[in-house]
Amino acid sequence: EGVALECVVTWDAAGLDYLMDLAVEMEVPLTFFMTAEFAAGHGERVAAMLEHGFEIGLLCRDADTLRAQAAQMSALGVGLAHVMPAAGVNSSVLDAAASELGLTTVLCTFELKNTATDPAVLIKKVSESSFDGAIIRFQPAKTTIDAFSGIIETLRQMGLTLKGLAGGT
Repeated sequence: EGVALECVVTWDAAGLDYLMDLAVEMEVPLTFFMTAEFAAGHGERVAAMLEHGFEIGLLCRDADTLRAQAAQMSALGVGLAHVMPAAGVNSSVLDAAASELGLTTVLCTFELKNTATDPAVLIKKVSESSFDGAIIRFQPAKTTIDAFSGIIETLRQMGLTLKGLAGGT
């Protein structure tokens, strides 16, 4: 029984290095979803993600954008396995294009929204939820990063295995 964690990085990269360090230290597989524009502007961070064995996926709105961004990511040397529809986009819009490109369309089953400034609030939210087989999406905001270790410890205390979206631990 396990959960996968996906981190959406589209604008705030300030805490990414620390988040990656924590994930490596705690042996947590992560998948980072981003746009090709973000990847191009944060080449060193994307290289570090790949070096640490994290998966990278695209965040997209439509099939044409998916095809174009997949080509851009390939030109950057970034291998992809997944695509996530942007907020408000029906996944069926991307499914055919994703399949053409050999990508799987991924949805989250639990959004860990950062609506508090106290990390303990996020940890409590996790402890009061059910996650078997879930995909938990979060953004690398300061409170979420501050709560990350506690969230991981809580998930493990719940008896859950942390897995990558591709199924590996």
